[in-house]
Amino acid sequence: MGGRERGREAVPPAAEPSGAGAPAGGSARGRPGPILLLLRVPPPFGGGEIRADLLRRRLEGDPRFVVSLVSTPDATRAGQGRFNLGNVQLGCRRVVRALQAVRRERPAALFVSLPKGFASFLWAAAVVGLVGRRVRCCGELAGMRFEFMRSPWQRALALPFLRRFYSIRFLSRGIAEAHARYGFRFPVVFPNGVEAPPAERTEEFARREPMEILYVGSLEGSKGIETILRTAALGRRAGLPLRWVLVGPWGSAACREWAQRYVREERLEPDVAFPGPVSPEARWGYYRRAHVLVHPTVLDGQPLSVLEALSQGVAVVATRVGAIPETIEDGRNGALLSAPDPEEMLCALRGLCEDRARLWRVMRANMEDFGVRFTADRYLRNCVGWLTAAAEDRLADWRPE
Repeated sequence: MGGRERGREAVPPAAEPSGAGAPAGGSARGRPGPILLLLRVPPPFGGGEIRADLLRRRLEGDPRFVVSLVSTPDATRAGQGRFNLGNVQLGCRRVVRALQAVRRERPAALFVSLPKGFASFLWAAAVVGLVGRRVRCCGELAGMRFEFMRSPWQRALALPFLRRFYSIRFLSRGIAEAHARYGFRFPVVFPNGVEAPPAERTEEFARREPMEILYVGSLEGSKGIETILRTAALGRRAGLPLRWVLVGPWGSAACREWAQRYVREERLEPDVAFPGPVSPEARWGYYRRAHVLVHPTVLDGQPLSVLEALSQGVAVVATRVGAIPETIEDGRNGALLSAPDPEEMLCALRGLCEDRARLWRVMRANMEDFGVRFTADRYLRNCVGWLTAAAEDRLADWRPE
């Protein structure tokens, strides 16, 4: 993007393609076509949508790329991936828009984030089924696994379409290795990245009481909300100076009702706050006031909230799932849990609460690690390098940073 965005590292220009590696799209004279990005942008404000918006803002206007947007202003996270009339209509619109863009732009490569649920995956399958023989389609698995792989009939239907993808990006080596048995062509691995404001941490802040514990994300059972609240109750009984802030939308009315009732029954009202969904600016304020981010999830990829916490020098306590073990080093960046267990999580928090010198070391390490591994610029360079290598049919020689 060169001089378009001051203060950001430039993305290296694409190399000129050689004859044998000429991309599938382009003009009759062999000139390469652009890379078409099919992006689902917020709302809803999930990790995939937030990263798609980063690509949109950084690459829109770059002559190498064409951006095609899909947004659903009235959508919710809870409603995604379900078979209903609205989602069927949305999927059909996405397919039509993608085909129109391919016909208009004649791209050398096409990028789409692959949904993890079967119903949502169908529109991506339709696109690659219709254009995959003439356009190099690249997809990414934004999570830990494709949920439909657990169903024999859904796996049988989906695998032929997944194997048509020229390349699929995974968040970690562990996730890629778990999918190696499916024989995908040109799997690549590189982590997410986030844009973050400068962080200011001091040793005095690390020693401040109460120690503030933060959760950011959808408030639902699979993300560990019950584990968090039961840990809060254990911490209160143990007399630990902890304050809990759970930021995000409720995943369901049932979860909200259970959580609010549990907080009343355990008399946690002074210690637990539910601010609800907040703006990006307000969200950074919660990170700046937090000592520890907790994420006791049972299923996840590489949560953006974990990377945001690292950027602000917030210690992380999370479960060993998805790409988290390759993101968080136990002891250096916080603590990794073997399971979303309240007693195990309280033990990890107690260690940080009672040893503030250790907490201060973790805070400094997290800011250092973020600057080296998880910046938006590094993520963007990897994305651009991957997609241009795919467009030029040289992925066998490409390596991420």
